[in-house]
Parts: sequence; structure tokens; C-alpha cells
Amino acid sequence: MIWKEERRTNEIVEIPPDFYNRAADYLSHLETMSKTEKDPLISQLFKTRKQRVLFMLRDLLQIRIRKLISVILSSQEIPKRKLTVEELKFVSSMEKSYDNFIKEIYKLKTIDETPIIEKNKPKPEKKQFTSSDGENEKRNQLKLEKEQVAYTQIIEKSSQQINEKREEEILSEETEGIEYTYILITKEFPKQLVGIDLEIYGPFISNSVVYLPKENAVFLNRLGHASILSI
Repeated sequence: MIWKEERRTNEIVEIPPDFYNRAADYLSHLETMSKTEKDPLISQLFKTRKQRVLFMLRDLLQIRIRKLISVILSSQEIPKRKLTVEELKFVSSMEKSYDNFIKEIYKLKTIDETPIIEKNKPKPEKKQFTSSDGENEKRNQLKLEKEQVAYTQIIEKSSQQINEKREEEILSEETEGIEYTYILITKEFPKQLVGIDLEIYGPFISNSVVYLPKENAVFLNRLGHASILSI
């Protein structure tokens, strides 16, 4: 599942260039079905499914954007073959904005920062340090640095544990209840579609047996391209 894989790795997962267009088409289909379905229970099912797909899609998008920004800021190579058309445009825009921002900052650095020395102002007396004073100061600084590192590690570990727990809860909530079924493709379906689990299915050839989410199976069945199998 693309969404799960994206959450579980620090790398950007490769998705089809038109992934978001397909997802938008599927959301439009769910919206249409929720409005045209006469059975109120089935209509509500389509509405609920649309909300779940929207949640997963938004979460997926936010994760990928964070990863892309991290790549840009660290000056790493952009994995363009893994990105959609929309993401490539976003990266191009972000790189230009970042470059312009850096140039503006460098311009500020060109301002003369030479301090003005006040006339007739007595110079502060330099404090004389003994070797023991220097050693004590060095030991105190090292102690402070160790405490700061230890504190940072505790915070990072706690934050990671919270995020991992929340991720498990989200994955459990959003994938719970997705039923899968087998279908027989009775008529060729040359397009790909985004499943309710955000996986890409298709294209389908005639007389092939496919295993996919039940709601997507019903969709293909209503279009006259498949028969649902009872196995």
C-alpha cells in the first residue's frame, strides 16, 4: 500500500506521474455514487469511504511534501522519476524560492558591520585567568554539553515513540474494515484506477482474475467489465 510504505520509510516512494489525477477521479466517483445511490445505507457507505480516502490522500501528500522540502534544504539530488507532475512543479517552485531567499540573505551580509568605537571610552580590564580556572571552566562546559545531549536524546526518543504509536493507531483505524474480493474481468478495462486502499490496480485484460477491494470490484461490475466471484 503506497500510503503505508510512504509512512514507514524516510525515502520518497515512487508513484505514477498521474497518481493525483486518478485519486481525484476516484473521489469524484465516490461523490457521485453517494448522491445517486437510492439505498441510504449504501449512500452513507460511499460518503464514509470518501472521507477515509481523503484522509489518507492528505496525509500522503503532507508526508511527501515534508520529504521533498528536506531534500531541497540538504541540497540532495531530487528523485524526479519518483514524483508526480504536480510534485515536479512544486519542487521547481521551491528551489527557485529557496535560491532567491539565500541571495537576499547574502545581500544583508554585505552591509558594513564594523563596530563604532567611542572616543575616550576606557577599555575594560582583562581578567587574568589561572590554569586551574581554565580547567574548571572547560570541565563545566563539557558537563553542560553532556547534559544537553542527554536531554535532547530523551526528548527525541519520547517523540519517536509517540509518533510510532500514533502511526499504528492511524493505520489500524483507516485500513480496518476494507474488504477484498476476487473478480473475473469479462471485458477489457484499459485504464488504471486508484483503490480505496490507495493502491494502483489495472489495466485489466479479459478473462483474468483479480483480487482487489470490494468497493472497487463493485465499481467495475457496475460498469460491465467484471463479475464478482464467490470463493
